[in-house]
Amino acid sequence: MLTAVAEIAPSGWDDFVVRNSETPYPQTTLNARYTTACYGLTPIYCSAELADSRLQCLVFVNQARKILKWSCGPVLTGDSAQFGELTGLFIDWVSRQKCRIRTSTSVEICTLKSLLAANELLSHARQARMEDRLGALVKKDLTGDIWESAVYRSAGKKRKTKGLVDKSVRDGVVVLSAGTTEFPFDLEQAYLGSYRALMESGFARNNVDAQDSLAAARAIMTQDAEGSSKTFFAALAKEIVACLNFAIVGDEVYLRKLAHTGGSASSGATYQAMMAAAEWAKGSGKRWLNLTNIRLSADQKTRNIRQYKTRFGGVVYPVFELSSHQPLNG
Repeated sequence: MLTAVAEIAPSGWDDFVVRNSETPYPQTTLNARYTTACYGLTPIYCSAELADSRLQCLVFVNQARKILKWSCGPVLTGDSAQFGELTGLFIDWVSRQKCRIRTSTSVEICTLKSLLAANELLSHARQARMEDRLGALVKKDLTGDIWESAVYRSAGKKRKTKGLVDKSVRDGVVVLSAGTTEFPFDLEQAYLGSYRALMESGFARNNVDAQDSLAAARAIMTQDAEGSSKTFFAALAKEIVACLNFAIVGDEVYLRKLAHTGGSASSGATYQAMMAAAEWAKGSGKRWLNLTNIRLSADQKTRNIRQYKTRFGGVVYPVFELSSHQPLNG
């Protein structure tokens, strides 16, 4: 039995995460491979055991800048009475890395057990002098009528997302995936040309300089070919105007990379592609379409992202977000 957090090899890691996490992808080796390619971060697989309880968390470290982060973790199983001690061990390990903490999130709070786990994490993070705030995950349940549930309110009126999709279809947008007979584009050009260019356009609009667009496009292309992710390309007049990539883990698909031209046509195309992904995921027997994190701050960019992700009829689950501006002192 371990009495401290150990850094372990990832053998059997994904099985544990898929069994015990409501949002497994951020804690999987699939994400580790993708994040390492895109950001050059070092993945560390942390584990601790206490009696019949266990904690695991995939943590990423930027060694050059001494920054550490994780998402949707740590994942815990066993007796909730042990969660406090286990999360204390984890936060002690995090503190001893002497890194700044870039926005890191607890597990989604959707059950009593996850609430207890997140609360213990928050308590120990505060003792370590981390800053905290409330955030959320948005997940669309695919078991019912995915179109009937896709509604939102605008200007005081209830509206259907199908109206946005229908307009995109009338404008001539088509949504396609690689590997189908209808896919008209050269694969390398679609991924390493068009998708990469759309990523670069988004990076420029949002002042992003920490991602390698070519490495991201290559990783997505490789994992699509493996069947561990799937990309939906939205095209207008033979030009790709939007791309949405989803990782496939357990009973959910997880929105990993959305890129578009930034124009009004691509805005409608992203709604069309998202619902095409929902239809495909439902037809593949998946339970959830995970639209990932939303922030609660009031700036316009954040509000626009939040508005988009909540227009598909998803359930909003709270998470705690943790960070520190200075390195922690373990």
